[in-house]
Amino acid sequence: MRMRLPTPALGVLLVAGAVAVVGALFSLPWPLGAGWVVALAVLALHPLLARPVLPGPPRLLLGAGLLGLALAVLLQAWTFAAFRSAVDAATLAELVALDHDPGQYRAQTLRGLASAGCEVLACAAFAVALTKLRRPVPGPVRTGFATLAVVAVAMTGFAISAWATTPEPVMTVPADLPPELAAEVATVVPGQMMSLDPFGAVIIGVMLYATFQLIDGYARPPLLPSAG
Repeated sequence: MRMRLPTPALGVLLVAGAVAVVGALFSLPWPLGAGWVVALAVLALHPLLARPVLPGPPRLLLGAGLLGLALAVLLQAWTFAAFRSAVDAATLAELVALDHDPGQYRAQTLRGLASAGCEVLACAAFAVALTKLRRPVPGPVRTGFATLAVVAVAMTGFAISAWATTPEPVMTVPADLPPELAAEVATVVPGQMMSLDPFGAVIIGVMLYATFQLIDGYARPPLLPSAG
């Protein structure tokens, strides 16, 4: 019985993952969220989880881990959406002040903390699942789990650091700013605030590959599941 991910499903996974990475690179909430959810949905329907191959508790824990990762990235997409909405509706003075607004900053950092928390909980679910599966744990599974754990710890550190940081004082815009300069500022500021994020794109790509390794690694022969 074939337990690896079917080729058509793997194609969907790759396309959805690419969409999520592009969404992260350009801070686009819909591509990031939709691509990530579709990619994890494909992994959730992996034959290893969709069929009664593994014992019930480990399958549920692996599913819970996937759900935690989905929520973590959806929270990031929510942050992008909220920020873009605020930028689109802002005046010039509000645009300049937005990046230093305490309320906006706290909302972003809270979502960052919640996202990191979901990643940590996902890794905890994966860890418990691995203790209940066959020994020895396959190499790809160990690599995937270790990578996700490192990302979760790093993201938690970044989120805590951001929470502990005080926003810089808000800049002011002169009331008599020439219209031409005002128009230029109104164009440049949003571009600087929503510039390319290669680091975020790499993190999304690494997380998806590591999750694939963790799930699909157990489907590689020899397949000898046992209850822990």
